[in-house]
Amino acid sequence: MLSVSGGGSFGSGYDTTAAPTGGLIIEGNVGIGTTTPLAKTFIEGAGLIVKGSLSAASNLVNYGGTGSIGLDTAGSLGRIWTDSASSLAFYPGTAEAVRITGAGNVGIASTSPFLRLTVGTGDGTERDIGVFNGSICADNGGSTKCYGALTAGVVYGDSSSFELTDVAEQYPTTDASLSPGEIVAIDSRAGTNVKRAVLGDAPMGIVSTAPGVLLGDGDGSEERVAIALSGRVPVIVTMENGAIAAGDRIALSGRAPGRGMRATESGRTVGIALEDTDTAGSVMVFIEPEFTWSAGDQAAFASIMDMASSTLASTTVEIVEGSFIDGFVKGMFAQITRWLASATNGIGDVFARVFNASEKICVDGECLTRDDIRALRAMTASASSPSSDDDDSYSPSPSAEGSGGTQPSNDDASASSTPPTSDGDSSTASSTPATSDDLTPPTDQPAPEETGTDETPPAEVEQGAEEPVDSSAEPESEPESSPEPEPESESAADAGTPQS
Repeated sequence: MLSVSGGGSFGSGYDTTAAPTGGLIIEGNVGIGTTTPLAKTFIEGAGLIVKGSLSAASNLVNYGGTGSIGLDTAGSLGRIWTDSASSLAFYPGTAEAVRITGAGNVGIASTSPFLRLTVGTGDGTERDIGVFNGSICADNGGSTKCYGALTAGVVYGDSSSFELTDVAEQYPTTDASLSPGEIVAIDSRAGTNVKRAVLGDAPMGIVSTAPGVLLGDGDGSEERVAIALSGRVPVIVTMENGAIAAGDRIALSGRAPGRGMRATESGRTVGIALEDTDTAGSVMVFIEPEFTWSAGDQAAFASIMDMASSTLASTTVEIVEGSFIDGFVKGMFAQITRWLASATNGIGDVFARVFNASEKICVDGECLTRDDIRALRAMTASASSPSSDDDDSYSPSPSAEGSGGTQPSNDDASASSTPPTSDGDSSTASSTPATSDDLTPPTDQPAPEETGTDETPPAEVEQGAEEPVDSSAEPESEPESSPEPEPESESAADAGTPQS
């Protein structure tokens, strides 16, 4: 045990130096708890306790020049402090890891943090931030969102802004060779998996190059590829349909699987080109999957729609051979043809108020032209036109015996189908005169051309009857009277009637 009253000096260089009153000066290192002190003061063991007031003289202070550091307490708060002009840096090794500026900005791997938290310096070195079983909340000056109950794994905020230009979703695939810019389709062999699209597939999307927002990260147990859902992405294209101009629709190539080309026919497309290119490679495309109608098919559809308000003579429909609308129209008319040919759909029974035909009407191979119908109408009009001696009543004239030898009139000849014989006797087969009902044709009587007499009935009506006689009634009266006996009946009447 050493007890020194006054001051003490240790070291060959301090042998002539007066020690401070009540103090101690030591030339070499001082070790506490060790026999090999490695610094001026080296403590090994429980540590060092410094107790004092807030004055610089009673705290542990690195004093001198700039960047002084002090350790002290303020009530229950322990503090590490520097002077106002300095930053506090932490060196877990030989390199700085964390810096806190006098303004309160914290830099991780950054010596000049310009935000409250700055990670990295933009030197290209990747530095990630992870929150495990927690959430991230960014509020725009509010006081409730981030103070409320948060759900682990959720990012909260009022808005977001990203430099990259598409939103993508991860889809499983069995093809690890899929690359950004390729067109993909659903792989029917593996559920929701995607595959490189080939001719005949329905293209569903484009492999994203660098999505701004990526959905469906999965658990890492299977191969996945990001498929762009919206925004702009590069697409690998060919020139098989010619150069691509901004505004052209992009369809799946017919020759190169997974590639695009300028769309020239109706079909599915993946988006709209945003730039011109005349060489195979990559072109920026706005994502807009849809079924696109070609310009020719659109014009054909418009012409078909115009038919409703125009005549066939003034409407010309131009349909490109082999186009979608060409196949559609051919298929439609083929179906109509099959329908018309079917006996089960009732098309054989047509009921209409007006039936119009431009050339002819045919039944079982027999056809009537416009001229045929006009001739039938003229014949019907001629057969049904009344004579000048039209009379509402139809009755026989007085008998030949009571005429006093007077020659029978035309009415008598028409009323009695068989004249009296030379003996003065009347024929029992035709003694009853025809009534007006017998001369009225039934409504369902066949057309005039079926009667067998086209010109005689009108002549007979003009000679012997005042009542209009429809030629359709002739087949009923023909067995009772014929045109031939009329002259004979007139002469017989003259010869066989007794003279008064």
